[in-house]
Amino acid sequence: MDNKNIINSPVKWMVTIVERGQGQKVAQVFQEYQINIHLVTLGIGTVKSDILDYIGLGGPEKDILMSLVPSDQVNVLIQAMNQRLHFSQPGKGIIFTLPLSCITAAVLNQFYGGDLMQSAKDVAPKENPGFYDLVVTVLKTGIYPTVMEAARQAGAGGGTLVKARSVGANETEKFLNITLNPEKEILFLLVPKSQRHTVMQAICNSVLIETGERATVFSLPIDEVLGLRQQEQQ
Repeated sequence: MDNKNIINSPVKWMVTIVERGQGQKVAQVFQEYQINIHLVTLGIGTVKSDILDYIGLGGPEKDILMSLVPSDQVNVLIQAMNQRLHFSQPGKGIIFTLPLSCITAAVLNQFYGGDLMQSAKDVAPKENPGFYDLVVTVLKTGIYPTVMEAARQAGAGGGTLVKARSVGANETEKFLNITLNPEKEILFLLVPKSQRHTVMQAICNSVLIETGERATVFSLPIDEVLGLRQQEQQ
């Protein structure tokens, strides 16, 4: 692809996690603001009842919407979501955004039309360190309760689990000492930056004990977040 078709991104990846069946209400808000590029999947909450007030998620079954949103519309959308679905109240859900480094011009054309380059320049993202990271762990099926407990003991409040499947010619091939089995689970955790390394190390140790293999864990920076009770930020 020609490099001129790749642009420093003025767009963010917005993730909304709500109770099963509420995803349609979220999609309606997006449609009202002409945001039409999103994916929907199903997830399972991993939160224990004694910390539901902290994490802001109630029942176990979740709708997860992942959307591309222009940076200049993020705050407006978050306010609209809060007014419609009351994310600031415990148990209503979580919404957060992740910065993107680059994006294709084809996507930006859907947001900004003809004056693409000038529009992209006007809303270019600014550095925002945030206070939370999204810790992502790819797991063999069936071990997440032990891994989640280790993460919780290290400071994580709770998470969301998504079913996945690895693809490849040889489903049992090993890569970097990680067995690529077809069935996978992906655990998403919102973690304060000050606890990120501790949580990730705890996950790695737990996976090693459970499977004898190394864990696939990485973190992504979070910009805005709503629905997660703010801890004291250090």
